[in-house]
Amino acid sequence: MDFKTLKPSQVVTETPKEEGTNAGSGSLAFEVTYVKERKTSSRRPSRLNSLTLAFLGLVVVLAPLPFESHRPLPWTLWAVLVGVATLIYFFARLVQRESGKTRWHKQASVILIALILPIGALLQLLPAGDLNTGVVPPELASPYITLNQANSSIAILRLFTYLGVFILTLEVCTRPSRVKQLMHWILFGATAHALLAMVLLRMLGDTGLFAEKAYYSGWATGAFINRNSFATYLGIGLVCGIALLQTPNTATSGPRRSVTLDPLSSKAFYNLVCCLCIGLILIVLLASGSRMGLAASLFAALFVALPMWRQATSGFAQWTVTGFVLLACLVAVVIFGNDFIDRVLIVDNDFGVRTNLYRQVYDLIWTRPLLGYGLDSFPLLYPLVHAAPVNSSFTYDLAHSTYLTLWVEMGLIVGSAPMVALLLVAVKLCFGKRNATGSVPGVRFAFATLVLCAVHSTVDFSLEKEANVLLFVIVMALGLSQVGAVTPLPTRRD
Repeated sequence: MDFKTLKPSQVVTETPKEEGTNAGSGSLAFEVTYVKERKTSSRRPSRLNSLTLAFLGLVVVLAPLPFESHRPLPWTLWAVLVGVATLIYFFARLVQRESGKTRWHKQASVILIALILPIGALLQLLPAGDLNTGVVPPELASPYITLNQANSSIAILRLFTYLGVFILTLEVCTRPSRVKQLMHWILFGATAHALLAMVLLRMLGDTGLFAEKAYYSGWATGAFINRNSFATYLGIGLVCGIALLQTPNTATSGPRRSVTLDPLSSKAFYNLVCCLCIGLILIVLLASGSRMGLAASLFAALFVALPMWRQATSGFAQWTVTGFVLLACLVAVVIFGNDFIDRVLIVDNDFGVRTNLYRQVYDLIWTRPLLGYGLDSFPLLYPLVHAAPVNSSFTYDLAHSTYLTLWVEMGLIVGSAPMVALLLVAVKLCFGKRNATGSVPGVRFAFATLVLCAVHSTVDFSLEKEANVLLFVIVMALGLSQVGAVTPLPTRRD
């Protein structure tokens, strides 16, 4: 009897005894006593993780509703909710004696680099004497490094809210099945907001969710105020839907062969639902009128679609995706094509306005390149230097580039910390060891989302809206939870 192959619940006591009449022959038989295996508390952490995952899903769906959470009240509300959820989660883990199995420390390098930003913002709240560079009039000068202590304080609160969401997502997404559940929340949440946008635009007379529209009349914005921010949210949902599409499995050994996907199978029905969501999101994305939002979303989608296209050697999955995408494009062009083409034709004029704005913001960076003017101080600062040739009929309270905004407000060193952290995330997603086969869609989705937001943030401010940042942080943590250490490059042997 091979006792090494028996389960622990079976091998408990082994009592040798003689076999009746053969006692003198020296042969022995073993009497095995079976006892019930002691129950563990494995179900409790699973239930806790499931509840926390549902909370994160609700964050994804509900964050855009109160004006894309770009108000002091939603900022405070989400900070309280995320803080309470984080305390409850780790307290429950401590009670269940699961505190030694936390997983956020595996991404300590990313967290430590990202923490440079809130720490630098806290230092900006310190008194610093006279740091006036001549940009700010003496009567508006602040005794602190930051020009606006109140704005900087609540911005720091937002940063720690994002940290709490990031850590919770890392802890919850321990299995590919949970990653997929969270991706379903993202896809169906984006689809629901796309439907809401079409209802508000076409059925309710082009109105906002809680008030009349002040901007972007005739374009889909949904619960958002800005169409470019709405386009980023939809673009992440679009990429998520493509990543969730299931392709037929290929042989893992031997000659490569394809397995045809049955059109009547559950996988085919699942793909159909995903394609419907993708098509609707694509239609509303075009209806938003965001040129860069559409371009960045389609560019990011290539990072997910092309590997899947190569993997899906059977024609059914390929033609299903292609057919619905082409149909969605056709419907969108018929309904919104003329207006969108008109916006594309005036891109040269808008480019000239943006170039002048960026030139002034660039000069502003070098007036205080190391310390910056304080987190969330740009709306107060730029009107002081706003001058021709930038259009004077508009009041710019945003730099229309998240990178420039960070460098103006935080300086070149601290302001570059988020970019360095995200560069490290990209390296981990590309070269990190996969924890399981089922994690590949989540990793691809996270990398494509990083590409989308990195490209769009060069000319817009989508990641300066809390609803989008919360979604972005969740997706980054979702991808990082499925990768381990970075695979070292092979060394050359001469």
